[in-house]
Amino acid sequence: MKPKKIIILVVLSVVIGLVLLAIFLYTTNTGGFFKKNTAGENTDPITFPVSTNTEETETSPEEIPNEIPVKETGGESDTTLFIDTLATISHAPVTGARIVETKEGSIVRYAETGTGHIFDTDPFLFVPEKIINMTLPRVQNTLFSADGKQVLYQYSTADNTYIRSYFGTIITSASSSNIVGQILPGTILDALFYGQSLITLEEGINLGAVYKTDLSKKTKVTLFESPFTEWKLVVGDQNNVGLLTKPLFGNRDFLFFLNLNTKEITRQSSGVGFSAQISPDGKRILRGETQTDTVTMSISTVGSTTYRVLPVQTLPEKCVWANDSVVLYCLVPKSLPEETALPDAWYKGLVSFSDTIYEINTLTNETRLLIPYNSEKEFDGEYLEIDSNDSYLIFRDKISGFLWRFILPIDEEGDEGE
Repeated sequence: MKPKKIIILVVLSVVIGLVLLAIFLYTTNTGGFFKKNTAGENTDPITFPVSTNTEETETSPEEIPNEIPVKETGGESDTTLFIDTLATISHAPVTGARIVETKEGSIVRYAETGTGHIFDTDPFLFVPEKIINMTLPRVQNTLFSADGKQVLYQYSTADNTYIRSYFGTIITSASSSNIVGQILPGTILDALFYGQSLITLEEGINLGAVYKTDLSKKTKVTLFESPFTEWKLVVGDQNNVGLLTKPLFGNRDFLFFLNLNTKEITRQSSGVGFSAQISPDGKRILRGETQTDTVTMSISTVGSTTYRVLPVQTLPEKCVWANDSVVLYCLVPKSLPEETALPDAWYKGLVSFSDTIYEINTLTNETRLLIPYNSEKEFDGEYLEIDSNDSYLIFRDKISGFLWRFILPIDEEGDEGE
């Protein structure tokens, strides 16, 4: 090799070495080409992940997002927040809750365990506001009317010998809210708000009776009396309330419709260890039967003796009908305990479940898993309620008493039709 070429190669090698050394020193002293703050995080440039896939894809059960974006307006500019689809929305255990529809949208009203204080909160952005500061200790159960203005507290006496009931009306002014009410006589075993009426199941001397109290006229009439006292009220349509013999393991239990206007009572369905939920239109019945190691859910039509079995195993008390009276949303236990007397053992708190959430089309038996089985969030849900737009549901965790909210997936077909 000629000396001239050797000199050129040496010079090039030296130049390349100097360049590599400069790059090494720069990245070592400055933290790289992306500067770092004192916490060690990249601050320049600021980037966000962007999907390059522009094709529409169908969301499978496993791909339902754990968070959704919500736009918060106000201030100098709008802000997009990401909130959990499944989250607790109460600051403490609750004794009852109700979704209340307002002109601005829906709110969730709930009563705090221990004090009876009443709070309102946004179902999506957890900002609880205390509206009633009246303290009522030992509250066992709280019911709210649909508009949230009437409330029925059921609380135990100081010696825990029996349950008293307090009925109140929430009066709201521009600056504050107050509650005005009275202690109701008698022993109320169960109750439901029906429009401007309060339906109560009360215990008398050797009998159980169902009464209807008109809240505006303050009149009370007897709808039904029976020497049998072990009944349970079930929400029906606007004309009928469900009257269910209290479900017991191994017993044949019955569901009746009690007409609120004519007082006529008609038998609708029955089963062993039987419980039920009535659809909003009053035309269909979700049936649940329990035997040792077996829980069967089925659908029947009012007036029919036939039924179709659903492909999930849970209790009707862990389900809620959508507003179309077709779709069900159910909290389904990941597993059922063996050789357990259900539903009694669950009612009494002797067993608990770890639930997931299913959507069920009761016409086609199609199901969709909305929460994966490997979810780290544990709950044993009860007292489900859905909002008027089928956009979210709430339930109480039976173990902790906290209130949960689950945002339902958007119906893509419905959106396309708008």
